[in-house]
Amino acid sequence: MTVTLLPKKFDAEELLSIYTSKLKFLQSLGDIDSYHGKNSYMIYVTSLDGDTYSYSPEFIKDQIKNGNGIDTLNNCTVVNKFFKDSYLEEVYNSIKKWYNITRCRFLALDEHRRGYSYHIDPSPRLHIPLATDDNCMFLVDDNIHRLDKLGQLYLVDTTKKHSALNLGWTNRVHLVFDLKIENLDNVQHNKTVTH
Repeated sequence: MTVTLLPKKFDAEELLSIYTSKLKFLQSLGDIDSYHGKNSYMIYVTSLDGDTYSYSPEFIKDQIKNGNGIDTLNNCTVVNKFFKDSYLEEVYNSIKKWYNITRCRFLALDEHRRGYSYHIDPSPRLHIPLATDDNCMFLVDDNIHRLDKLGQLYLVDTTKKHSALNLGWTNRVHLVFDLKIENLDNVQHNKTVTH
């Protein structure tokens, strides 16, 4: 199955509030991931050191080129300081009991950053939609899926060619968890493996 709705549900409103709070804090510092521009964001919940909220595409590419890509991505499991002792850490630890997860990030698309390249990832991903509407879709192997149940956990086979799109005027925000990566042989990205 390409997209599977799982029987786990979380408080989307609380998770979105945590995302918004961190986003405002990073904006106040001018510390937003420049790869995504000023209006779309990727915020790491977990990292290698517990203190890094964004890795550049160049850093990830260099890690892969040097043969450290799997270790780097699989070891992004330290909950960042901003999220320690929060509901988000509770969610991460809960999901970690059920699935072999690694990297966790907030991924957002808005009216400026509408989608990702059509690509293949090294492992499936778990998604929790926090903000979405009928104009947001997930494209997998040329089939459209809607991850529209807020707070619900979805398993998405992102080892198939896929993209996420936001064709509306409101933000699409997902909390995304990578499953452990076994190899990087089939990864196909136009620009980066970081989203």
